[in-house]
Amino acid sequence: MTLSGVILILLFSVTSISAQEASFKFFPNAVEVYEGESFETQVLIETGNVPFTVFDLHLAFDTEFLQVTEVEVIQEGAFNYHIPAEFSNNTGRIDAAAFKTSEEMASESLALVNITFAAVTPTELTEVNHVINEFPRSIIAYGGESVLGEAGGLSVTIIGNALSDGIGSGDNDFDLKIWPNPSKDIAQVSFEMLEEGQISLEILSLEGKLIN
Repeated sequence: MTLSGVILILLFSVTSISAQEASFKFFPNAVEVYEGESFETQVLIETGNVPFTVFDLHLAFDTEFLQVTEVEVIQEGAFNYHIPAEFSNNTGRIDAAAFKTSEEMASESLALVNITFAAVTPTELTEVNHVINEFPRSIIAYGGESVLGEAGGLSVTIIGNALSDGIGSGDNDFDLKIWPNPSKDIAQVSFEMLEEGQISLEILSLEGKLIN
């Protein structure tokens, strides 16, 4: 049997699929703070309505300018299993991770950790960035595939504190530093004298009343 003049038309259904992406964000992502002060920032995942089952968070910071005082995992109940957050002020690293997170996201933005930093040394700019180019690195994944689109960092400007600029007293000039400033309950006071001598330290209230 011979078939002639038969035209086969193949129809392909083409669906445009946008790339699935979720992003890490700091909130706030820019901070201006005085030397000796502490500040808080959160790391969020902006899900873009994309489900994810794993996040791995690895941050690097410059210990010359910043020190971490606390890292708190937020919404621990949203995770089936999480690795407790850790930080090192020697290596300048912050690490946290969670696995088997719920696929049903309550919102497009999910807060992961709250980080408290102390500003150590004045600088026009220091940054906290995600570790991306080495292992272990920051990832957001679903079904074994990365859905990470952007890993935004944190920018910090540290302004010199007047109490840390040095105070002159006759021939015995010295450099006085108070950390943290402002402080609550406990503060560390240090000073360096250029010449040997005696010094007295007085603590006054805002009204000028001698406290100690």
